Amino acid sequence: MTSSLNKRHSNNWRSSNIGIMLIGLLIIMPFGLVLLAMLTFGKSINLAAMFKDFWSRITNGPDFEQPALWGNGTTKYNHKNQAYNQYRRQQDAEFNAKQSAAKAQLADEQYAFEQYIKAKKLNENKAEFEKFQQSI
Repeated sequence: MTSSLNKRHSNNWRSSNIGIMLIGLLIIMPFGLVLLAMLTFGKSINLAAMFKDFWSRITNGPDFEQPALWGNGTTKYNHKNQAYNQYRRQQDAEFNAKQSAAKAQLADEQYAFEQYIKAKKLNENKAEFEKFQQSI
């Protein structure tokens, strides 16, 4: 029984696994203890390969192409259901139309506000000038 136990767990104790476990114990104690338990009682684990795969997923993104969440004209819908893809295109078109209308409204409001501020400053300057003229 011990020989089968040793055979089953012998490849868990690679130098990379031990190093990662020690770093985990030194930096984050619960993480290191979980790794120790996984290496001792778990199946064959190659932590270096797991972290390499994790890092490649983080840096390169997922294995499949995801559609852009915000339609920018180059949105590719890759769902198998074409009705859903059509629905998403329609929703994105409606969203873009609403967004364009909102931007136009904000631009108009900003222009009106700037005109109001200019008029207010002009009136304040006129009042200050008249006050100055009266004091002379």
